[in-house]
Amino acid sequence: MWLFIMAAFVLACFGALLLAAGERNGAWFLGFGALLEAMVLMQVLRPGWRYSVGPDGIEIRRALRSHAISRNEITAVEAVDAPRIEEILAGPQRAEVDAGRAMDLAGGFRARRELGRILSYTSAPVVLTQTRRGGPLSVRKVGARASGRFVLVTLADGALRALSPRDVDGFVRSYHGPRR
Repeated sequence: MWLFIMAAFVLACFGALLLAAGERNGAWFLGFGALLEAMVLMQVLRPGWRYSVGPDGIEIRRALRSHAISRNEITAVEAVDAPRIEEILAGPQRAEVDAGRAMDLAGGFRARRELGRILSYTSAPVVLTQTRRGGPLSVRKVGARASGRFVLVTLADGALRALSPRDVDGFVRSYHGPRR
């Protein structure tokens, strides 16, 4: 990820140098590099993300929208480390791969949809990994890489949601503490 950020920065600097030299095409390099840099930084930094615990449950506020998880829907809230999140995220894909066949397109879509549900409320970057043998659909091994600590919310239907507040332990304490 950081390599991509640096590449976009270098592209923008190259465009600025071309503009300074009087090359009209420098504006394209500068604009494209700056746009890539802004998009990546917005994705990595995720400004405007806030997690809060209230008497009704957990509220997740993002830059443009918000979502609440009712206390009635929640069965458990716990602090977990990155290896536990990696294990959880590998599960939906591994179920397809461990069935004794390479993951097909439909299985890949099912796994990605479930991964999206688990990660939909986290602002921490998580990298999904795959090992392929042969063509692009012949996935043989899957995994995930994450760093840091997360809050894992278990819902009444067994679904899992990962959250990434700055103070994981404080967030869990505030959820389990006295209700206001």
